[in-house]
Amino acid sequence: MMMSLKKMIGWVLIGFVVFTVEADVSFDTEKHIQIERLIELSGSAEQFDLIMDRVFLQYRSMMNEVPEDVWPIIKEELNGEMFNELMRSMIPVYGKHYSMEDIQAQIDFYESPAGQRMVKVIPEITDEVTLLSIQWAEKLNKEIQMRIQELGKQEAVAEEQM
Repeated sequence: MMMSLKKMIGWVLIGFVVFTVEADVSFDTEKHIQIERLIELSGSAEQFDLIMDRVFLQYRSMMNEVPEDVWPIIKEELNGEMFNELMRSMIPVYGKHYSMEDIQAQIDFYESPAGQRMVKVIPEITDEVTLLSIQWAEKLNKEIQMRIQELGKQEAVAEEQM
């Protein structure tokens, strides 16, 4: 009798563990699905396509010896594969930092007219901000170089006066 009681307790514990693991898996699966939806709605997939287009343009310009008809084949093969790899790596990061409520709130925003408008114009904003950032960095670089020269001249004058 004691042996069967131990077996029964063992099976109950195993059932509890399996049920708990399955509940966690379904929660993670639902969260996973919602994160994929959020990424899609936010326009991240389209941004990835734009980035890949730019990357392939750079490779084309650096590798003139590769026939033109090869690039679309490589791009098609790698684009899906690389995007899936990126998605697989992004989903746990989103899951770590956002609760289901956070994810749902973001989905609600991206489904709203304001969210859809944001997704529509964000590539243009990104391009413009990138250009402004490059121009600003060039200006900053010039300012730093001028300031270094000025300080060098001041130091040289101070040494001459000694």
